Amino acid sequence: PTVKALHLEPRSARLWVILDSGELMAWNLLQAQRLGSWRPQWPVANMGAFQPMAICEDSRNRQILVLSRGSQLAQAALPAAALGSTGGGLDGTEARSALSWGVRG
Repeated sequence: PTVKALHLEPRSARLWVILDSGELMAWNLLQAQRLGSWRPQWPVANMGAFQPMAICEDSRNRQILVLSRGSQLAQAALPAAALGSTGGGLDGTEARSALSWGVRG
């Protein structure tokens, strides 16, 4: 897998990485703790068509925004572990659906 984009959320010091596969990885830099990995169900018919270019955490709305080639903007809810919940980690099982929109330039 190849890292396609990084984002550092300054208030929480969460570092996000998105891989070319669409998988997200997160770390809490203040606590030197890996939060885990997460594979949202990105809303694309063919995962090969999903080519992430940029990532951003919207902490106010508790979501991750990802811009893909072809000007497709996708969003996914932040996993509970990234919000400090003790209800489990990000690894493997926390797959949530995501939404997308076409972005006009």
